[in-house]
Amino acid sequence: MHTFLIMVFIILLADFYKTEVEVKLYKLENCQSAKNLTIMFKFENLITTNNKMLMNYTSYVKEDVTNPISIVVYSKKCLFKDNLDTCEDMPVLQYNRFCENVKKPNILLKEIIYKTTPFIDCPIRKGTYKTVNATFDINALLAYQTKTYFWVTRSEIIEKSTKKLLFCLFTKAQVIFK
Repeated sequence: MHTFLIMVFIILLADFYKTEVEVKLYKLENCQSAKNLTIMFKFENLITTNNKMLMNYTSYVKEDVTNPISIVVYSKKCLFKDNLDTCEDMPVLQYNRFCENVKKPNILLKEIIYKTTPFIDCPIRKGTYKTVNATFDINALLAYQTKTYFWVTRSEIIEKSTKKLLFCLFTKAQVIFK
């Protein structure tokens, strides 16, 4: 019986990941309070195809970032775009090993790091970084939803020792099942 249930689960999961989705981006911008932060972001474009997002953007680093950093993502999953009362807080995602993983990036960072020029290294040096055709596999996000949701996120880069906010990005998007 357990084997049968496992087989059914695998078949359903495989079918689920064949689902094609589109990402509709409503807002992707530096947070309102981010006027004087160390790292600023300029989004250029996003294309969704075959459950992959292809992204192009430029990052501006105003000064060297020499201390260890933490990347934190706060997100809400909402039923309706225009009614934030329908939102549910999702678990906070915190990534504390960015600099340790730059040399051997994990699957989530690999595309961003290798598609950015000049190469992102630690410490992060002052300058302009251009990311061209970085691909993000949307299938990783599909485990969090079974229907179309509207997502509101705030992504931050924080200097770990001083808790100084270095970067803040606000996003409103929708993952739409086709």
